[in-house]
Amino acid sequence: MSFRLQPAAPARPNRCQLFGPGSRPALFDKMAASAADVINLDLEDSVAP
Repeated sequence: MSFRLQPAAPARPNRCQLFGPGSRPALFDKMAASAADVINLDLEDSVAP
């Protein structure tokens, strides 16, 4: 049995992060449609229920 190692795929650079409130679901689609590389939802206790 033979095998060969595949090189790891290069990671995409994280150039832009978008932070948004987790308590506003209406913004989720807008954030997903943005050109941001990463979307962070704030789910901390300080967010309104």
